[in-house]
Amino acid sequence: MASVYFCDNLGTLRQIGDAAQWQDCMKIIMDFLAEHNYRSYYQRLYSTKKNCITIDVGSHTEHFEVWGMKIEEVIHNG
Repeated sequence: MASVYFCDNLGTLRQIGDAAQWQDCMKIIMDFLAEHNYRSYYQRLYSTKKNCITIDVGSHTEHFEVWGMKIEEVIHNG
């Protein structure tokens, strides 16, 4: 099970959902963006912490983090 977090412009992490698969994590993120009327034109993934994937959605100050998944699993298994 992975946990999805939103990181605001102050660096505060807030959990917004849990999911078992990567596709469900992305649905949680896209639903969150839609609820806040934010349109993301791209998503960039990177990992600087163990078992944490950071998702850049085009904001200069905010991003999402998925804890409990390895980026290698996401890249290879989609």
